[in-house]
Amino acid sequence: MNTQTGYLFAIASMLGNVACQQFLSRAFKAVGSSATKRDWLEILSTVLKDYRFWAGGSLAGLCLALWAVALSQLPISRVLPVMALVFIASPLVAAVLGDEIIRPINVAGFIVISIGVVLASK
Repeated sequence: MNTQTGYLFAIASMLGNVACQQFLSRAFKAVGSSATKRDWLEILSTVLKDYRFWAGGSLAGLCLALWAVALSQLPISRVLPVMALVFIASPLVAAVLGDEIIRPINVAGFIVISIGVVLASK
């Protein structure tokens, strides 16, 4: 097993997943809160026309391939904690881009996740 390659692919998969979440979030937010009042076919039609949906979906596929390589190089117990960082990185990136507000309770959650990642990586 090549540890460095495994971690490199795991980190690339995690970062790609963060980007994927940003694209998909924007695509579905474009549908708006009126989605509950609209026909699901109309919602689907709107989302399928949005490049952000396709960018996010393409990144999701790429991330799956990167994840598969990471899993081929390292045990899941080593790779999975890297992916857990998505729960920290995605909201932070969204906050930087102006889509999210990070509250103190979020920061507390990030700390707990970080502790879990460190413990799970041992």
